Amino acid sequence: MYATVTEWETEAPATPESFNEMVALAFKDFKELGATNLRFIKTGENRARTMTLWPNEETAALAIEAIESVANSYPGVRFLGSEKGTLLAEYN
Repeated sequence: MYATVTEWETEAPATPESFNEMVALAFKDFKELGATNLRFIKTGENRARTMTLWPNEETAALAIEAIESVANSYPGVRFLGSEKGTLLAEYN
C-alpha cells in the first residue's frame, strides 16, 4: 500500500466542513483512479488534510497529478502540497 497526505486551505465562503462535502463527492472519482481509503482531517479554522491510500506507488503518482489539477477548480479551495510514501503499518 502507498499513501498520499495532502494539505488544503479553504477560503470564505468555503469551510473545511463544506470542503468535506466536495471531497466526499470527489472520493468517488478517486476510487475510480484506484484509491482504497480516504481520511479527511480538519487541522485549523481554514485548513484541512487528506490521507489517501492507494494500492501502489504508480497509481498514487498518477492520481495525485490528477487531483492537483482538479483541486484548484474547487471554489474557495487552495491545494498547498502533498507528501507520499509507502504505508509501513496500519493499526485499528
